[in-house]
Amino acid sequence: MQRPWTKRELLVMLIVVWIGGTGLLVLAWYADNEDKRMRGAPRCTQAEEFTPARCVTVLDGALVELTSNFARVDVEGRQLTMSTIISHDVPPAGGRQVRVTLYRGKPVLIEADHLWVDSDDKPSDDRPIMLAGGGFLLVAGTAGVVRELRRTTRGG
Repeated sequence: MQRPWTKRELLVMLIVVWIGGTGLLVLAWYADNEDKRMRGAPRCTQAEEFTPARCVTVLDGALVELTSNFARVDVEGRQLTMSTIISHDVPPAGGRQVRVTLYRGKPVLIEADHLWVDSDDKPSDDRPIMLAGGGFLLVAGTAGVVRELRRTTRGG
């Protein structure tokens, strides 16, 4: 049988749970803000297109390679790679003409007839997971520590 938790150990657990839960919620807030910046970003000037400036541009390109994990495009002679998650059969894509949306100089969306490939590392992609994880840690973690505290103070 396990010895009962001390109040100090339970306090440390509670602090860890709150730091972890709050950290995840802060990361979700940051991802949401970055997503809003991306959606509201101004159009890039030609000089800003391939730079980390907070702007969006849509350029013509050619799809070089498409796999379930990444897409490679040629845009104005530059080879750009975008991570993706494609869970179904990947259509043959080499040489296909596409429209590439760049944000901060990186591809976030590739479009063509009957093809739409979204980047899996856009700011908003992990937001729901971080919100759920943070909320779960704060609620369930706190409830678990409080339950153990009550059990410890009652003597078993």
